[in-house]
Amino acid sequence: MRPCKRDFTREGSCVTHRSRWLDLENRCVAASVIDAVITQHEWQVERYGADNRPMPDGTGPKVEWLAPVVNLAQSAYTGRIDADAIEQVIREEWDYDKESTDEERAAAVKSCTRLRVLREEVVEAAASDPNSEALYGELIQVSAVALSWAADIKERREQ
Repeated sequence: MRPCKRDFTREGSCVTHRSRWLDLENRCVAASVIDAVITQHEWQVERYGADNRPMPDGTGPKVEWLAPVVNLAQSAYTGRIDADAIEQVIREEWDYDKESTDEERAAAVKSCTRLRVLREEVVEAAASDPNSEALYGELIQVSAVALSWAADIKERREQ
C-alpha cells in the first residue's frame, strides 16, 4: 500500500488516498480501513486456512445467486421482505443444524462457494443498524472476503 502523505495546505487530508487525516493514528481514514480489512483477512486465513483455497467462485451468467430471496418473494410469504427477512432466509440456506452429522456438515462445506460467503456477509451488513459499530465490522468482513476472493483469482491467473 502506498504510504499516506499529509497535505498541510489543506487541513486534515491525505494526498495519497484523498481521505481525511486521523491525527491520533498519524494516517488517513482510508489507510486505517485498509489496515482493518487486511487484519480481518489475516484472521480469516488463520481461522479457515487451506479450506478456502479450493472453494469454487460460484459465479456465471446462469447462477441463481439470489434464489433463496426470489423463492421467498414468490412463495405464500406475506410478511415484509426486508433486510432481516433476507438475512434469515440466507442463513437458513447457509447454516446447518447443530445436531448435523459430520457427513452433513462436510456436504454443506463442499457446496459452499465464494459468492455464497460474500452474499452472507453482504446481507449481514444490510441488516445492521446504520449507526452501529456492527455495520462497520460487517463491511470490513465483506471487504476481507472480497480481498481473499480477488487474491485467489489473481493467484490462479498467474499460475
